[in-house]
Amino acid sequence: MGNYKSIIQSTKLEPQMKIREFLKGANDYNNYVIGEYLLDDDKYEVYPEGVNYLDSDGVLFYFSKSDMISKNCEYWDD
Repeated sequence: MGNYKSIIQSTKLEPQMKIREFLKGANDYNNYVIGEYLLDDDKYEVYPEGVNYLDSDGVLFYFSKSDMISKNCEYWDD
């Protein structure tokens, strides 16, 4: 059974991986799925989890790995 682990510089992020960002004010998480493309400067396409992003336009964010680390994001590790 898997669990969430902190994203660090050596974490290898792959398309379709689930990641989450903790929202302190709401005491909840924003959940995302990594998209198909790795962009320049170690930026990743991410989509809100639960949204069929293959059929949706405009539901796309870009996160660099350094942003994920600074926001204490976690990834799902099976």
